[in-house]
Amino acid sequence: MTAIPHDVVLGERLQTVSRGVTYVCNVQEIKPDGRLIISAPQGVHEASVPLMPGEVIQLSYYSGGGQYTFSAKVNERIYEDGVLYYAVRFASLITKSQRRGYVRVDLTIPLSIRTLTDSAGVSLPKHAMPPVYETTTIDLSGGGVAFASSAPMEPGTRVLCEMVIGGKPFREESVVTFMTDEPTKKPRYKICTQFTAIGVPQRKILIKYLMEEEIRIRRMTQ
Repeated sequence: MTAIPHDVVLGERLQTVSRGVTYVCNVQEIKPDGRLIISAPQGVHEASVPLMPGEVIQLSYYSGGGQYTFSAKVNERIYEDGVLYYAVRFASLITKSQRRGYVRVDLTIPLSIRTLTDSAGVSLPKHAMPPVYETTTIDLSGGGVAFASSAPMEPGTRVLCEMVIGGKPFREESVVTFMTDEPTKKPRYKICTQFTAIGVPQRKILIKYLMEEEIRIRRMTQ
């Protein structure tokens, strides 16, 4: 792990691990002394979890280069207009904790795929474009999507991915990075892609959705 300076920003969505359980919270304020004011950590559709002053929690967030993690010590509880917040102080430097970049979450949601280029990246003329392919995701991350396909797709092929994320339309171009063939499955191909030009706001929406889905899935299996 490589230590990096403090670069958490206001409004950052944080994944919070307290006593072995994962929650989510937001950065509400950054104090001049470096302390973070965070919202009370919550699970999906559940009440907030109480944090104790002096408790050390693990916090992580996602940025362009991957997932970043740090420890923080709970400094105090703060009540404003009847809402509970926590002041936390950094207990470690931030470290880049995943070389691959983003955690992939196994999700099956409807996905529309339009092929835009051949495997060399050459744009297809409209008359040569195959029809939109309706399929489902296999897994999804802040960096790309894997989906099921009845036909092979060569690495380098660019596609347009359209789906609904958290009730909102999500539309991004991606490039096929690799493909696996499992003849016993239908569809038999797993196509893995990487988003090519996703913007920061769109990526944050996606990662927030994935954090919430990861917590929901984890609670369902407990």
